[in-house]
Amino acid sequence: MEVAAGALRGASTIYMSLETAAATLASSITDNTVKVITHKYGDDAGHLADNTLYAVGQTALAGHNISSLGVKGIAKRTAKDTGRALVYEHEAKKKESVTSGQVEKADEAVENENPGSVPVRPVREKKKPPL
Repeated sequence: MEVAAGALRGASTIYMSLETAAATLASSITDNTVKVITHKYGDDAGHLADNTLYAVGQTALAGHNISSLGVKGIAKRTAKDTGRALVYEHEAKKKESVTSGQVEKADEAVENENPGSVPVRPVREKKKPPL
């Protein structure tokens, strides 16, 4: 469960970072394009370019939102939300067990040459010889 939660958290972080980076890149490209057009052709052309690029961006966002309304999009969103909920629940249980002193410990049988001394090596079942 710990490994799955870590993998899910990592994948989610990467995905969200990529979405943020894409939005930042699109915003920067739009702003710089408007600045270049304003500098080269004047304020009126700059305002026209700004409004046009804003409309294009909003249309692309609407198209993305509409495509995520399908069965596949809803299933994807449900899977993401379920994964996040599982990770948060696991982390909450882990914090609760650590704060209450109920840390999970692995009990392992060990061989001791001297009782009361530090364990030497774990006891393992011997393999059967081949027939």
